[in-house]
Amino acid sequence: LDSAFKGRGTLLRMSPCNQDAEALYWKDYMEKVYEKAKKYKDSTISKIKDFENIKLGKTAPDFRSCVNNYEKANVVIETIGIYMNGKHGPKDVFKPIAAAIAANVIRNPTWPEVVSQFHLDESLRSSFHRLIRKNCKTYMDDDLFDEMVKDFRKFRSF
Repeated sequence: LDSAFKGRGTLLRMSPCNQDAEALYWKDYMEKVYEKAKKYKDSTISKIKDFENIKLGKTAPDFRSCVNNYEKANVVIETIGIYMNGKHGPKDVFKPIAAAIAANVIRNPTWPEVVSQFHLDESLRSSFHRLIRKNCKTYMDDDLFDEMVKDFRKFRSF
């Protein structure tokens, strides 16, 4: 795990329903990111902006806002989490999100929204946008991806 996550193990396992603990986690995380950002000013402008939003009292972004049918948000997020469980490589980690996008169940999420829900390692960020594109060729002949898309289509609202 990224060094910013060390020492926060108890909060990583807490339910996302606990808003106070989640806000505390994000505040602590962004303070550490801000300290790192001072060393690498140009490459971490977005992290600094996220930190400033938290300092102003704005909470961490919510992945539920990405789900097209808000009533089924919990089920969709839980299904994505189940498919992600135990995966480590970027291609495998982002496959469920790409499948949900391909099934038109969620819109393209931002990195902060994904991290706030699934607590991913920062090292995966560089592959994130490339692997969640709607027409990503990486998953074109992947049978598991096709099965995921079929599963996510069950949650569509139209």
